[in-house]
Amino acid sequence: MFNHSKYYLLLVLGATIYFTGCQAGGEWAGREYMPDMAHSNAYEYYSPERPIVIDGETVVLSPDGMSARQPVKGTVPRGFSPYPFEDTPEGYEQAGVELFNPMNSKHAKSAADGKNLYITNCAICHGEKGDGQGEIVKNGKYPGGPPSYFIDRFLEMPEGKMFHSIQYGKNNMGSYAGQLNKEERWKIVSYIKDMQAASIASNKKVTKDEALKLITGRLTYKDVATYTSAGAKPAAPAANTTDTTKVQANTAAPKKGGK
Repeated sequence: MFNHSKYYLLLVLGATIYFTGCQAGGEWAGREYMPDMAHSNAYEYYSPERPIVIDGETVVLSPDGMSARQPVKGTVPRGFSPYPFEDTPEGYEQAGVELFNPMNSKHAKSAADGKNLYITNCAICHGEKGDGQGEIVKNGKYPGGPPSYFIDRFLEMPEGKMFHSIQYGKNNMGSYAGQLNKEERWKIVSYIKDMQAASIASNKKVTKDEALKLITGRLTYKDVATYTSAGAKPAAPAANTTDTTKVQANTAAPKKGGK
């Protein structure tokens, strides 16, 4: 009887040690009895796959030996719209002509949201007031600093160029495409234009809403000179354009035999 009790005691002790050793701890995930495929081995994207042996033969799941196939060239995520303008001087100018803020119809809400995004991402350099006096400019970490948004060059800048600069970066400013999605970038543009409109309204004989119409969409700050109570009237095209073309055509080299 004593011998049987001894064996039972050893069996219980051994089982206790075994199952205690199965417990997870640190980097050890522990052992699990009959997991029934409840847990799968995780793979890092595009990392080399682990060898799979079936009936003594190594099976290669992917021709390039990777754990996942590369997307087909040109693939984009669902709901994603590729940015159509290249990071070139030509692309910058083209964006200024063809790209307009889709949130202008909801400007007040867009600008309010853009203010928080601007303070978080832009004010450190451009200043909370848009005057180019951010904290790193004041403490000398950014010599020279960015220009004020209220000089004519920036008041005249189309929304598309602003968006393009946030998309790719401009001069000393890097790209913010990784920090801000498309909608957030447009909201920041809305807030910058809102600050500019307030500045124009304080210096010109127009209201803020009227000034806003001059610096968003297809109009520009230059149109403020032709603004009337009836609305903004973009500057007319240069006079005698057609006549000039005819003159140029008439000044072509004479035909052979001519005097």
